[in-house]
Amino acid sequence: MHKEEKLNSHLNNDSAEVSQPSDGQSLGQLFQKTRESLKLSLEDVNQRTQIRPVILKALEDNQFEIAGIPSTFIRGYIRSYAACLGLPEDKYIGYLSQLPEEPASDLQKHHSANGVVGLRENAHGGRWISIITAIVIIAVLFVTALWWWESYKQKSDSRAQLVSQYDAQQATKKVETHLLSLPTSSLPSNTIDSKDAIGSAN
Repeated sequence: MHKEEKLNSHLNNDSAEVSQPSDGQSLGQLFQKTRESLKLSLEDVNQRTQIRPVILKALEDNQFEIAGIPSTFIRGYIRSYAACLGLPEDKYIGYLSQLPEEPASDLQKHHSANGVVGLRENAHGGRWISIITAIVIIAVLFVTALWWWESYKQKSDSRAQLVSQYDAQQATKKVETHLLSLPTSSLPSNTIDSKDAIGSAN
């Protein structure tokens, strides 16, 4: 809102009116009458041309010198507005020749300023993209490491369980072998029964 008020202030203070043709109709009047005949509002034209309504109104008021906007851009606005309204070039080309020329140095400054702003915006956006990319990579690495650790832990537990089972089986076999090697007379009755059972199983 503040920008629009500031622009209106510049329009009121700095304006260069283009002289009217012999029929008495100015370029601004041609734009306004054509727009109204097409039943278009300034907002409608804004949506089609992306030119701000305050600038469109300035063109209809024959204010073609706006502080901070090079005349080259004003010419572009006029062409865009005319194309939106379907006006042929011969209807407005004579008005363009009456607009003040933009000094080359001022136009270069304007492009340079816009270029610096664009570079800063691109750098800012690129920085955020880099940060987000780094976060995603770290998250993927963390999930991968967690999955590997869980898989390794499960394999280690399974290996330990197999070793324990093997050790238990070997210990049982040693006990059985030892019992079978002992003379029956030296063993208690319940041990003899166990020995007989082991012998039968073997």
